[in-house]
Amino acid sequence: MYRTSRAQTLAIRKSVAILGVAAWTLLGSSAVEPLRADQPAEQPWVKIKSNTWQQFPLMMINVRPVDVPDVAHLVDIVSYYSTFAPVEPVNGVLPVEADLESFRYALQAEPLIDAAAAHGIHATVTPGFFASVNAQGGDPLFAGDGLVVGPQQNLFVNPAVVPGCNDPMVDAACIQVPYTQDQITPEYLDYWAAKLPNFLQAVDTADPGGVLWGIYGIEEVRHWATSGKYGGQRLLRLAMDASPLSHLPLVAYTAHNRMPESLAWTVLSVPGVADAVGSLNVVHSPPSPVSFLPKWTDPMANCNLGVGPACQVAGLTDYYPLPQDFATDAQGGLMPLQTHLMRGSYLNLLMGTLGHTSRIASIHRMDAQLETAENVRQTYIGNGQHPPKHLAFHLPDMNLCSLAESNPSAAEARHDFWSGLHRGQGVFIYNYNFVVQALAAQDAGVLNTVCDLDPTPEQVLTVWDEYKIGLRLLKHTMRPYMVGGKRTEPVLFSHLGAETLTVIPGTDYLIDHPIPGADATFAMPDYPAVNGSSHRIDSVAYLIVTSSYDQNVRFTVPFDDPICSVSVIHGDGGTVSFTGNELSDSMSGIDGRVYRVELAERGQCP
Repeated sequence: MYRTSRAQTLAIRKSVAILGVAAWTLLGSSAVEPLRADQPAEQPWVKIKSNTWQQFPLMMINVRPVDVPDVAHLVDIVSYYSTFAPVEPVNGVLPVEADLESFRYALQAEPLIDAAAAHGIHATVTPGFFASVNAQGGDPLFAGDGLVVGPQQNLFVNPAVVPGCNDPMVDAACIQVPYTQDQITPEYLDYWAAKLPNFLQAVDTADPGGVLWGIYGIEEVRHWATSGKYGGQRLLRLAMDASPLSHLPLVAYTAHNRMPESLAWTVLSVPGVADAVGSLNVVHSPPSPVSFLPKWTDPMANCNLGVGPACQVAGLTDYYPLPQDFATDAQGGLMPLQTHLMRGSYLNLLMGTLGHTSRIASIHRMDAQLETAENVRQTYIGNGQHPPKHLAFHLPDMNLCSLAESNPSAAEARHDFWSGLHRGQGVFIYNYNFVVQALAAQDAGVLNTVCDLDPTPEQVLTVWDEYKIGLRLLKHTMRPYMVGGKRTEPVLFSHLGAETLTVIPGTDYLIDHPIPGADATFAMPDYPAVNGSSHRIDSVAYLIVTSSYDQNVRFTVPFDDPICSVSVIHGDGGTVSFTGNELSDSMSGIDGRVYRVELAERGQCP
């Protein structure tokens, strides 16, 4: 099972375990050049703890082990998709080895752990859930290992009969390995979950140095499904709790078209739905229902709960409490499902060409995540339990297939990256493989062929180039300020003309979802057209400003102390100036900009 580099890998991990956090810091930053020659990394070590990255993680999904050197200086956590191809023990192969082979452990999970350890970052591993589409058609994947894969057939396995299902249409013992959510069955979940303990134990054994940050679960869990991904996620949570990995978070990308109330179902287990999976044994014994408390922030619509004009009107002024019982254990304690909230902005997919006029939806989605975290926290408190921490990650938009149609500019990409970080508690880049595909297509002089309308490499790389700058700034300069700095949201709008909007009406977003399954309209409250947040430690502040509407604006930002100097560290154009304690600048169209502001302490500039 193990490769020839195993001794070297263990030596690296042993050194890391001895050196602790300092080793991670050294390995993660020693080879990184400053973003600009005149902008060295800040070092406010006296006031900020060394585990800052855990309080504001930077995560990237679908990073192959071979890609880790390219992104290690940008993120803290990498993850790579894995597939499931059942292998039954035959010809003397031990069950544990067969289980690990089923989960593609030696091909995908173990190399990612090794690569992350070698480059001083962390990883999540994915226990494969779906079969790869490459298994459809052609020769069997593992001839003689319990598989039958014929031309244009799905993948079937029979754990009781080797070598597999001779006729899956009539053999009742055949279990279909799903390619899609709709193909998941309780029988498959039982078969899949029985192999999980061996996989989790192997992952723990391979990680003596603490490289693992968490387990990446099944994406876009649907709480209303009677089996499907929800049942699989619950089984994964139960298997983790019974393993040495119970202390790790279970995380996954969350369906983006759901509002705060239903979003909470991704972090707490739901009764009824979980019970529908035969292998679960969920006990409900609270003396009274455990429900959401009333909404605690400004109104945010959940028009997925209704249709038509009544939903649209009510959604702008009211909230939907949505009382909902959650699953509890035998002692009446709430049963967690996932940890943290990773909910996509999907600006290009959701808004289409309207995104060239207004992109305020990213701020609204971050507010919805924060509201979900607070609702869940209050639900734990109301049930007499200590609430766990749920970070709300900001997911800038990089949906490969939607970039072709919406064609975001570099300025719009900057806006998408920074707008959610006025309040966000981490960054999650959804799919690095999009970048890899774009680079490969550019080198080959061809387009990808995975979408109905494929983006050009330039469209993908325009977005990625802006994200790279933002990630480097956060990891090597700004993060201590985002975590421990004094945070303010100054009022910063002044218009250039009578036609300029100071507020974007929520009614601008009363549109139909272009997303299958989103059967209602999407609405939000009114939002300021220009938003800002300042993060200050001592005499230095980092100011983020985003303009979310296609118009010319000029804004001023007041600080508590006189300004000594200002530099733009991400963004182009503008006419930045300062007088006394006020910074002034302008933006043309949708854009985002980051400033480093040095302030006078005790009335004196350095």
